Amino acid sequence: MTNVASKPKFLTREQLHQFNTEGYCSPVDIFTQDEVAELTRNLARVLTLLEPHELSYSICCWEQSNDWLYDLVMEPRILDCVEDILGPDFYQWTRMTGHSFRATF
Repeated sequence: MTNVASKPKFLTREQLHQFNTEGYCSPVDIFTQDEVAELTRNLARVLTLLEPHELSYSICCWEQSNDWLYDLVMEPRILDCVEDILGPDFYQWTRMTGHSFRATF
């Protein structure tokens, strides 16, 4: 899939070219250093909610019941990057109380 975004919202043309040729683009500086520090602290708090046998990937879909995670997955800067690559029509699959549903952005 080649991205042909005529007016990228966040990514540079060079980043889009790297994505199109290599399948990824890096670095993508979305958050400031202060925001990264806060994200790290908040993630550490969320991870304390896991059971002892659970690993960090177990927080998959917790954005449905955790306001901080919801705000993170709905962060406009992240969504702009996704839109630059996929276009404006994309959705996120998630689970809520054991059932799948589609949240359209």
